[in-house]
Amino acid sequence: MYIAKSSDNSRQTLQEHTEKLLENFEILKKCIQLDKETEKAVYLACLFHDIGKASKEFQAKIRRQKPQPKQEIPHNLLSAVVFYFLKKHFKDNIELFEKIQYAVAYHHDRHINENVYKLKPMLEDFASRVENNLKDWILEKLEDFGITQLDINKEKLPIALSSALEFKNQGIKYKDLLKDKQTILIKGLLHKLDHAASADVEVEKGLIED
Repeated sequence: MYIAKSSDNSRQTLQEHTEKLLENFEILKKCIQLDKETEKAVYLACLFHDIGKASKEFQAKIRRQKPQPKQEIPHNLLSAVVFYFLKKHFKDNIELFEKIQYAVAYHHDRHINENVYKLKPMLEDFASRVENNLKDWILEKLEDFGITQLDINKEKLPIALSSALEFKNQGIKYKDLLKDKQTILIKGLLHKLDHAASADVEVEKGLIED
């Protein structure tokens, strides 16, 4: 069981928290009009945004285990690492893939400047956790998109992390995404849904009638 949220009074597992986002997204879709492409993008951003919290380092931190890890890859970047391995399903729309990847990677603005290849052991441990404990659940949630495989190639994990880091390292690409309306909508709705799920409240109550 991976914990995603913890307070003095309650805990949410990673799966419980994600399910709350997806449930709230169903509510939100009844209140706003989204095209099918944007719907898909927001759904995938919600599904993947906190997968990185499965890392050994994050779990040690949230469980207040001692000793605390001296080094950690931010969970937002690890989440984008897993999403990277769906890239082959976006051959006809790489721009949409990048928008979702950006929303996932930077729903928190936490960055690293390490040599990604030095982080490979940490990445491999995280990937094994996803493969062994989360992959079946993720694939179940991807069924409606006809995605039946999530092949995490451990040799390509540093490349996947580099791909997420590129948004900050390549200034022009990053600035273009910041101005793109669909990207702003995907990331903005992810934040809204994430905050509602964290507070354990319904994202919208519908229209108020006179």
